Amino acid sequence: FIKQQAQQLEQRAFLGEVTATFAHEIRNPVHNISTGLQLMALKLPKDDPKQQDIDFMIQDCDRLAELIKSVLAFSKPVDYEMENVDIGQMLKHLLDRLHARITRSKVEYDLQIASNCPTVFGNLHALEQVINNLVSNALQAMEPDGGRLVIKTHPLNTPEGRQFVEISIADTGRGIPKENQVRIF
Repeated sequence: FIKQQAQQLEQRAFLGEVTATFAHEIRNPVHNISTGLQLMALKLPKDDPKQQDIDFMIQDCDRLAELIKSVLAFSKPVDYEMENVDIGQMLKHLLDRLHARITRSKVEYDLQIASNCPTVFGNLHALEQVINNLVSNALQAMEPDGGRLVIKTHPLNTPEGRQFVEISIADTGRGIPKENQVRIF
């Protein structure tokens, strides 16, 4: 039994090394792509419609860079940079980036942002990743016929006066099988 555990630990350590090497190798091309996109944006007129596409691609490069950073932090605790995040703005930007994918999936979406939501102290990239994963799961659940996706924000206040923002995501997909519900989050 101890020999088997030692073997598993060795395999995990090796997997960690391979993952770190892979992440390092990806980091440079992602950085080069981002830099190239920024140079392209500088060469185009500010009102060129391609500027928005370039901006979305740069944001995706930034997201990839954050994912790479997370992979590199695999063997050590993640040190998130915390800031005040406007959840409504974050959701709008995320859905703008995902608009083409949502449309291709034949999904209509409705974003309902409460006007009185406070900012949230958190890590923008981690929050985006969570919401991106939930939206991706919703889109997959509605394939191939499409459906409707609703994202709502709602302010919550505790009796102690603390403020929170609740984000609810609902879709018309087939739902999560009972056996998988215990593994959510």
